[in-house]
Amino acid sequence: MIVRFAVLLSLLISSAVCGAEPSRHLRLAFDDRNFGFGNPYTTLVTAGVATNPMIFDALTILGTKGAIEPGLALAWEPLSPTQWQFRLRPGVTFSNGEPFDAAAVKATFDFLISPAAKSLYVAGEVRNIRAVRVVDHLTVVVETTVPDAILPKRLSLVYIVAPEAWAQMGPEAFAQTPSGTGSFVVTNWGRGTGRIVMNANRTSWRKPAQIDTVDLYVVPDQTSRLQALQSGQVDFSYNVGFDDIDALEAAGFVAEVKPVALISALALSNVRKDSLMRDVRVRQALNLAINKQAITDVIMHGTTQPDGQGAISTVFGFNPDVHPYPFDTAAAKSLISQAGYGNGLSLRAAIWGAGLPGSDAMYSQIAQDLKAAGITIVIDKVTSPEWLALWSSGEWGAYDLISTAWNSSNLNDPIRAIEAFACRRPGAFFCAPELEPLIDASNTDFNVATREVKLRELLARFHDLAPTIYLFGQSHIYARSKRLTNITFRHEQLAIDEIHFAAE
Repeated sequence: MIVRFAVLLSLLISSAVCGAEPSRHLRLAFDDRNFGFGNPYTTLVTAGVATNPMIFDALTILGTKGAIEPGLALAWEPLSPTQWQFRLRPGVTFSNGEPFDAAAVKATFDFLISPAAKSLYVAGEVRNIRAVRVVDHLTVVVETTVPDAILPKRLSLVYIVAPEAWAQMGPEAFAQTPSGTGSFVVTNWGRGTGRIVMNANRTSWRKPAQIDTVDLYVVPDQTSRLQALQSGQVDFSYNVGFDDIDALEAAGFVAEVKPVALISALALSNVRKDSLMRDVRVRQALNLAINKQAITDVIMHGTTQPDGQGAISTVFGFNPDVHPYPFDTAAAKSLISQAGYGNGLSLRAAIWGAGLPGSDAMYSQIAQDLKAAGITIVIDKVTSPEWLALWSSGEWGAYDLISTAWNSSNLNDPIRAIEAFACRRPGAFFCAPELEPLIDASNTDFNVATREVKLRELLARFHDLAPTIYLFGQSHIYARSKRLTNITFRHEQLAIDEIHFAAE
């Protein structure tokens, strides 16, 4: 099946590049398309390769070093604890010709805070926004229900859409022909072919430096992505295997292991009354039972280390005094017995993203380690829509665990990841009421130093409560032809518009 898929991919790519200008035509292979196509509110892809950042812009941008930078807004300032003023970038238009202005910003947020958007993933990012008020053509004031010290960071996750097109077409039709202010415009979603075609938006305020056309090949199979790169059918491949790095470099390609601010984890729910995970001893036992050091040393080839908190060391608020749970099978067995399960446990997990490098071997090792501690686990691979339904609703059915990540890559700040494990979260699956006041205090503290102290305390408290099985910091592996230069990242997303081609 893999061989047949590789042959079909080869035929598709060969026909696509026939007659193309090599110096203006970029070809990338990656593992999965955006859920929701061109609707930027159905999900967030905050690291790797995705189409939404190519099509749309937000008011702010999280830059390469985690600092907040101007996007569609040039400047911002708090007017009061619950009011932020944003001054907008002039002379910007959407790809369909609509003007970008204060009214467009207001229309986007009016929709996201309306009942019609309640089920959309990104609506949760703006749940504390009360209203957006137009001051003048290029100035808006965002009013929040509670003080929010990092609102400009949060708004880097909210893309602005062309308001008339969105209103007239509705979300579903808009998703097929989206209009944004970004660097590219979709011409084909590749429903039947797996080849997404995007052309440069030459009216964009950040038009591509060199690229006219981008072909994005959706290639779930890792081996096929590798073969496409090696044969010259693509210029860039996302998430090749750890075992392939040396061979690629020997063959003249550039391979990079890029750490990202995502902590791989398995989420545990203490909300459901019949859940085994209501007992903190069970949750801690699961953390003790897994040999994370062996996974990172062998399966991940030493490219990362075990973690015991929801942030990596480069993220604001990281707590250097919090350490990973040690590997201790005997201690895990003891805790399970103390919790009343001396005869062992049987669990079921829903896993999304099992095609990422090393993941199959990792989950096999996890199951083996848990079995040694008297815990049997069945692991089911689920699709991205299936996983999103579990994550968003908090209703896990037969599952005791689901795959997740403590995601600080989007804000370079752990608060959003923390809030995902809080009582306040819509569809909450974990709740520690004693930590809610501390979360409020961190969100309303405009003093950087004291806010950092609060975040460190939260990360330490969540370590002890173990709402997840903490695993390790993720890395993404990029491999590319040497003809590509100026490889940079925003939001840990590949900045495709900034890629250059080496002189040939």
